[in-house]
Amino acid sequence: MTSKEPDEHPDAAAVADVKRHTRDHQRLRLKRSMYSVALLFLSCASVVPFSKGHSLHDHAEPFGTLLVWLSLGLLLLFVYCAGMVVMSWVSLREVLKSDD
Repeated sequence: MTSKEPDEHPDAAAVADVKRHTRDHQRLRLKRSMYSVALLFLSCASVVPFSKGHSLHDHAEPFGTLLVWLSLGLLLLFVYCAGMVVMSWVSLREVLKSDD
């Protein structure tokens, strides 16, 4: 299987549409990443009252463990979202560079 170069170049409207779509996609990924880091921060902050020496330490077994696992899951979500942000930045850079 071989790839062919297109015989004709896309018109300016199509290029502008691709640039707009890529910028919108990058903004969406960045917004999702910010939401995931905020959720991760809140989840990690909610674990602190269950630490030893704090008022809710007596209830640490059922709730504290659950919050730690939730924080670990949100960490995975944040890593995924951050990776997608980096990939969208690379994609946006390639689209903007292809204009030259």
